[in-house]
Amino acid sequence: MSLIINSIPAEWRSVVKGSTDLLVIDPLPNTPTISMESDNLVPIIDASSKQIYQLFLRKKQIPPAAKQKLTNKYPNTAINWQKVYSLAFQTTLESKIREFQYKILNYIVFTNEKLCRFGLVKSPIRTFCREVAESVEHLLFSCKISSEFWKHVLSWLRDNNVFVGTIDESYLILGKFDIANDFILINHILLLGKHYIYNRRCLNSVPTLKGFIARTRRVYNIELHIAREKNKLHVHFQKWEKLINELTP
Repeated sequence: MSLIINSIPAEWRSVVKGSTDLLVIDPLPNTPTISMESDNLVPIIDASSKQIYQLFLRKKQIPPAAKQKLTNKYPNTAINWQKVYSLAFQTTLESKIREFQYKILNYIVFTNEKLCRFGLVKSPIRTFCREVAESVEHLLFSCKISSEFWKHVLSWLRDNNVFVGTIDESYLILGKFDIANDFILINHILLLGKHYIYNRRCLNSVPTLKGFIARTRRVYNIELHIAREKNKLHVHFQKWEKLINELTP
């Protein structure tokens, strides 16, 4: 300690000795904490750099406008956004199906209604029924052509002991989460059906059950090949078990 004191210049020491002011030391502040995603408070000294980074991201993030629009559109639906956003990744391996669901959730699917606003088509009228403006919801669900298509799909699934129950517009847009059995398969079929309808619309062709089964068969074979490569055939067959007879020669 004496070495430290001796290292202080003599002039400074005399000033300190001659000072009559008492040195008041403020108490140590409470250790700051950060709020985690689980709402638990964690001392900042115990938090990892990743956790702190995630905190900054949450403060910077702005919820997409489509999220609020969907919340307002389906006020009677309790929406778990984490489940909604992760559903496509949970159910399908196809990047284009995941991308299409992302576009649906963010209202960036180009229907006649949107294309007409951009001046790229002359009319916003629906491609299939030619009756009303072609919104995403009308295209995928409420149009009489799409509605008839879904009736055939649900009947085909019931015939193979895959019971979806009722579907409404919110189930089709967000995903169906009130399923006890075949959750992955059913939501995959719904995703495939939406993408198939949109593809038919782009080709100015009506969606059919026969065409959809053929599309689903191609997806089944692709997933079968990937399952073989990754040694996960048991997972593949567990998912597709009830439709195997329909999708294999």
